[in-house]
Amino acid sequence: GFVPESLAPEGIEEAEVTFPSGSLKLAGSVVKPRGVKPCPAVVLLSDTGPQDRQGNLAKGKGGAEEFAWTGADASLQRSIAQALAGSGVLVLRYDDRGCGASEGEFDKARFKDLVADAAAAVAYLRGRDDVGPIGLVGHGEGALSACLVAAKDGAIKSVVLLAPPATTLDEAALARSERLLREQGTKEE
Repeated sequence: GFVPESLAPEGIEEAEVTFPSGSLKLAGSVVKPRGVKPCPAVVLLSDTGPQDRQGNLAKGKGGAEEFAWTGADASLQRSIAQALAGSGVLVLRYDDRGCGASEGEFDKARFKDLVADAAAAVAYLRGRDDVGPIGLVGHGEGALSACLVAAKDGAIKSVVLLAPPATTLDEAALARSERLLREQGTKEE
């Protein structure tokens, strides 16, 4: 079942952290198995749209209404992080820039900025004494970021892709632009 936000399963501990990405300070949470040092680690990378560290859409930010759904927050990233920590993996998840406690403006961020944020998260983990080998877990658009970070960083030990796009980045960007233009009433020609 559902675990209230303030409660974490036994055997894991969670702490709020911050780390730099360029001139910005990003905020997140590290959840890890209690007492295990060092342990394998992963960075969770969120899907499309402005999301907080729990994996919920930050409503009213950066065009979030385009992605909004009316149901309750699912907190997918939090659930994944706690399950992995319960299995012996340290997990860093963070608020997208301009969301939650992270600095910046999501609606002005480009994809390359989000990839830079992911690389900064990896760099932060490398500076911790409780971290062993590092991997990436990317969901949706975060799967694309994970692939780009891993392609540039040969020390990444694993990459897990959750619901990655079924097209290339170029095709996805063109399809999104076409959809937005149609919704704005742009003439077909």
